[in-house]
Parts: sequence; C-alpha cells; structure tokens
Amino acid sequence: MKSSRPVWVLMLAAMAALSLVFVWRGAGRMMRMQTGAASHAEFAQLKANDEAKIVIEVAETAEGRIRGRLLEKNDEMH
Repeated sequence: MKSSRPVWVLMLAAMAALSLVFVWRGAGRMMRMQTGAASHAEFAQLKANDEAKIVIEVAETAEGRIRGRLLEKNDEMH
C-alpha cells in the first residue's frame, strides 16, 4: 500500500496543475470579453446589416413581432 502512495501524490499534483491551467486560461478569456456600451450617437449611426448586441426587456410577442424596451447599461453588473 505504501508503494502506491507516491503514484497518488503525483496524480493529484498533475490534476491540480491541469486545473490551475484551465482556470488561468478561463480568466484570461473572461478579461478579453469585456464589452463597452455604445452611446446613443453610435447606436443611431448603425446601418442596415451592421451587427450589434442589444439587451431588451420583452413586453409581448405576437405574430413574429417582439415588443419591448431597449435597456441601457448602467455598469458592468446592470
């Protein structure tokens, strides 16, 4: 039983190292994904077929239409 102890220690160390790499890469991706909110002027200058990410509060949906309110960004959490 004592001979298998170093193997378990090495396996746990390898798993810890892999977990650390996974978390480190995920944190790096998260930092690069921060977005900025467009001003009203920038939003108004969008042309047909321009891509934009928006957040809306949906009030109702009917016959292929969505009615709601365009939400504004207050801070990184709201």
